[in-house]
Amino acid sequence: MTRPPKKVAKRRRARIKYGLFVLALGLLSPLFNKKMAKAAPIAALIIALEMVLFSAVHIMSGHASETGPMIYWGVVAIVCLFVAYGRTKLKSV
Repeated sequence: MTRPPKKVAKRRRARIKYGLFVLALGLLSPLFNKKMAKAAPIAALIIALEMVLFSAVHIMSGHASETGPMIYWGVVAIVCLFVAYGRTKLKSV
């Protein structure tokens, strides 16, 4: 038996939300455990890559004229890259 498309899409969205939640925890993990400090830049880079992927899929789907989501994804990617850079290259005071 195959699942109806509605249930498949719902599960896919749930997995994406769960994945984003796990990545968000990766950004916050150094607050609770100093040994997890390497997780923050890795999570930030993965989120930035995901936002670029979302933009590429949006453009390829033929909705390039709708710029609202792409602006949001671009800003999130830039912030995540800034966080990754700050956590890896800059010295804390």
